[in-house]
Amino acid sequence: MASRAGVSRATVSYVLNGTANQTISPRTTAAVLKAAEELGYRPNPFAQSLKRGRGGTVLLPLPEAPHVMVLAAGIDACAAALAEHGLTLVTDVTQYPSAASRIDAWMRLHPAAVIDLFLPAGDPAVVPLREAGVAVLTSTAAPVGDASAADMIAYEARKTQLNYLLERGHRRVVIAGPSAPIPAHERVRRSWAAAAGKAVGATVTARRADLSRRGVDAIADGWRSGAQQPDAVAAFNDDFAVALLSAFAVRGIRVPQDVAVIGVDDIPLAAACTPTLTTVTSDVAAWGRAIAGRVCDALEGSSDVVPVPLFDTSVVVRESA
Repeated sequence: MASRAGVSRATVSYVLNGTANQTISPRTTAAVLKAAEELGYRPNPFAQSLKRGRGGTVLLPLPEAPHVMVLAAGIDACAAALAEHGLTLVTDVTQYPSAASRIDAWMRLHPAAVIDLFLPAGDPAVVPLREAGVAVLTSTAAPVGDASAADMIAYEARKTQLNYLLERGHRRVVIAGPSAPIPAHERVRRSWAAAAGKAVGATVTARRADLSRRGVDAIADGWRSGAQQPDAVAAFNDDFAVALLSAFAVRGIRVPQDVAVIGVDDIPLAAACTPTLTTVTSDVAAWGRAIAGRVCDALEGSSDVVPVPLFDTSVVVRESA
């Protein structure tokens, strides 16, 4: 390759490895890259790992993470951005029987970095990873207890959702979501929601039901049977909100005239259903790229504590609220 490009082997190495502090002209760089392309050069990832002293894998554990379009878009954007830096994003949805088995499995991957997005704060796997020299994007920004960075992101989305309804004058708001154990950070969110409502003379209550015909019907039937019918529903996500729109329509409950409905995620169906769904959105593609940027910063720097970036949320106003 060096002879084809008309340069030294050292110059070829500098160009292909992106070696810093080298004065190589654009013309020479172009000649080396052209020769590499013509010869079908492919870098040896094992050799590169040895030279760097780390692997080229970035691990994203997804224990019990929701399989939703928004998360997939963020992961795709992050993977594409990391690939530009020669890094490969690997997701892991395995349910390990113990913390020790998780740590062993992840160590065998020899990751350059781990994105701690869905791990609970204080997860026992984080310290051994750091001690092994793995860069960890941590969830230290979580609000309370064992909340993960993903919980923090969801917390901000719920605040945007509820504030929108309160600012629009709704005073009897139901937060509708799936049945699940209530961890400490969820209790904090409910406490905040109740206080936010009280500050403007509103009542905010929670209704829990599975995302099923029976569960959604129970919430819709409860709208008619309550002593004070809610004037707004903040749904857990757009899937839940669209199901509620259908349940309300079957019962002749008009949206938004009788009850406003707002979702979270801005899935494509939100703009196609009837009525179109008001929802909370964010630039998840930019968020994925931001995470990749933080990973690269961590690998180039000396700090072993790098916060997972959060993102700004906004409301897409449509017909339902």
